[in-house]
Amino acid sequence: MSARNGAKPFGCLRRLGIGLLVLSVVLAVPWTYFDITLGMKLERELGAIRERGEPLTLAEAVPGMPPRDENAADVYEEAFRVFQKWEPTPEGAVPGTRLSDLAPEMQQAVDDFISGESVDLPAEARRWLFSDEIEQRLEAIKRASRMERCVFPVNWEDGFAALFPHLAQFREAQRLVTARMMIAGREGRTGEALEWCKVGLRMSEHVGQEPTLIGLLVRVSMLEALSAGARDILDDLRLSLAEVRSLHGIIAQEDLWRHLRDAMQAERASGLSLLARPADLSGTGHGTSSPYQEALWALYRSPAGAPWRKNDAVTLLTLHDLFEERMERPWREVRDDWPQRDDYVGFRGWAAPITMVVTPVFERITKKRDSAIARMDQFQIALALNLYRQKHGEYPPALEPLAGTMDWTIPDDIFSGEPFGYHREGNGYLLWSVGPDLGDDGGADSEEGDDGDIVWRVQG
Repeated sequence: MSARNGAKPFGCLRRLGIGLLVLSVVLAVPWTYFDITLGMKLERELGAIRERGEPLTLAEAVPGMPPRDENAADVYEEAFRVFQKWEPTPEGAVPGTRLSDLAPEMQQAVDDFISGESVDLPAEARRWLFSDEIEQRLEAIKRASRMERCVFPVNWEDGFAALFPHLAQFREAQRLVTARMMIAGREGRTGEALEWCKVGLRMSEHVGQEPTLIGLLVRVSMLEALSAGARDILDDLRLSLAEVRSLHGIIAQEDLWRHLRDAMQAERASGLSLLARPADLSGTGHGTSSPYQEALWALYRSPAGAPWRKNDAVTLLTLHDLFEERMERPWREVRDDWPQRDDYVGFRGWAAPITMVVTPVFERITKKRDSAIARMDQFQIALALNLYRQKHGEYPPALEPLAGTMDWTIPDDIFSGEPFGYHREGNGYLLWSVGPDLGDDGGADSEEGDDGDIVWRVQG
């Protein structure tokens, strides 16, 4: 009797062991299937990217660090003072304070001056803008802008956690440069105003060498500030044909299409790099709170989660293909052409959690790019209008008379695909783009905020 009772636990353990073995086999079959098939699909996708010569790793996507004597970043550091651990400290660097941390009340006064909130720069703010320290910083910025390459010491291996503190300094530098340009233009110092304008444009090109979406957004902000300053003074300047050609040549180099393309490729490489290092995925669970969710993230990061991560990587590449296809077209063609993205995201959900975390920021970036392009195209037209007025004594009644007067094509509005809106206003003119909402408000103030008409008004 006791022998039979002793056999029962053994039999239960045996049946349990067999059950677990069967279960492991049952689970191993689909696990192996998905691991192999998803791995093969991922390799095909990666192979196609390699064939196109596009980067797959951050090391391939980010710019190499040039020698310090050829790197504008080293000269900018004299003014920015953001990477104060650089050794040796750049020659001529001002004492420790970062540019964006200087005199917040003075910076606000400069912002109000550029935006038109205040008609003139207050006397105290002007004294600050022309102080010895700001002069020293602006001189370094001017020298740096003339250099070809600009690469700041970013820890790219941090992926999406990488920090870009120098971008805030570029934004503040552009405000100071724009204010100096406006003051010089208002006071009739045309050559000085043009030089500051070129400094601002060249700084924008340097930001464009950094393949990040945040870099593109900062660049858009910088160009918006500079164009606001140019609108303020362009009617006051009597530009020669040589000066117009020189300035136009720099504006024409503002390749925002390429910046966005490079940024997207770097973002893709960063996402792939993150997925390739499961140990680094802790803390990316976008607000997990329940034990169940924590267990899922633990499974995702474990060796058993390999097929899950491969599916995430395939989803990442698929969404990037969708984004990149859209970004090769202007906003007017793709604004309403995005249902497949929502359907795809809704279907994937937790099946591709890292992709869902890192991709939503891409959705409306095309609109930002095209807004900056519209402003730079308006700048080109304004230069041609300036020359026309000098030759004929007044601005033209329409844009058509500008055709053939310059050795470049007068651009159309990127948002409408048609000529910019234009009409005379008193002795000046109103030039406008229909803007991201694609609705023509005739250049009137819009309630659509950033989506309304983009206006270039010259009072005359």
